Amino acid sequence: MNLSEVFLEEEIADSAMVTMVRQTLPSATFKTIDRETIRSMNASRLLEWDEPRLLLAKQRGRFLRLCPGYQGINCCSYFILNVINGCPFTCTYCALGALRNSPFITAYTNLEDLEAELDRYVFSHSSRIHRVGTGQFSDSLALDTLLGISPRLVDLFAKRGKGFLELKSKSGDIEHLKNSDHRFRTIVSFSLSLPKVIQREEGGSSLLGERLEAAATVQSWGYRVGLHFDPLVDIENWSSLYGKVLEMIGDMLLPDAVVWVSLGTLRLDATLLYRMREMNPETKLDLSEFISGYDRRWRYLPETRRSLYGKLARGLRNMGLPVYLCMEAPRFWRDALGWEPKRPTDVKDMLDDWALHRWPKGWG
Repeated sequence: MNLSEVFLEEEIADSAMVTMVRQTLPSATFKTIDRETIRSMNASRLLEWDEPRLLLAKQRGRFLRLCPGYQGINCCSYFILNVINGCPFTCTYCALGALRNSPFITAYTNLEDLEAELDRYVFSHSSRIHRVGTGQFSDSLALDTLLGISPRLVDLFAKRGKGFLELKSKSGDIEHLKNSDHRFRTIVSFSLSLPKVIQREEGGSSLLGERLEAAATVQSWGYRVGLHFDPLVDIENWSSLYGKVLEMIGDMLLPDAVVWVSLGTLRLDATLLYRMREMNPETKLDLSEFISGYDRRWRYLPETRRSLYGKLARGLRNMGLPVYLCMEAPRFWRDALGWEPKRPTDVKDMLDDWALHRWPKGWG
């Protein structure tokens, strides 16, 4: 990501986030542009820039969205906060980078409107809790020291006490979370993969050891941690390689302070499957055999997915960690975990219960 040039909409030029970015990037050039220019640049500048620029703008739509679950899978009814659109990491398998249709990574500065939405749809419910995350349209921590979004959200969820915030990341940059009074309402989650996959396929992200060190550090600050093996990948010797990752988790993390672990195998939009090698000539992810799934994404063959889920689920549960499957059909739950969700709310109810009651022993 190129931070030598920052663009901003004129109406938000005096916002607190813009002031923070100016202070953090004193040598950057700041250019004020209008919406018509942004639309024009989206159309004409995409091929001129190899790296995206930062755009600071006003969110004119909804910040809060329901996770786009698909028919035929078990959805956890997760809410997504769209505070940043675009990611500085260049993961081969991720549509945010490989199918980028804008020259910008856009951060929305009108966080007062975001807080009003959360008050209306999350914190005002008297009988339900909601799990809310910022890691769908961008990495939750990658730009945090520049934009200061996550600490503000951590404080907000701690004060309201009704919902749970999840920060999902491939970054080990967590120092800015140290002094927040989170009151167990924020779960800091890390996406995990094999070291060789991280190095080859997840450009710009932190190494596996750095992510686990960050997870151990935030645990020492009282945060609970989530882990996401998504995507699990089918490469040579994957079974022994994933076994070594599980050993690292056992050596470095407190199992009682891991609130959940998700498993999901590689799934690709059709366009992305055929563009992966163009985006990353070194990729190995397109060498497996795929079939089109119920959500029209390309997935591994059922037997491959069963093997991956079975290996990881057994190892994680033997460590005392709570496991669920993400974006997967009921039969794979049954094979890997010995049960399958029956009602539409089963997965939501289970994860809500883990968020509410899986406290670290001796804490809270």
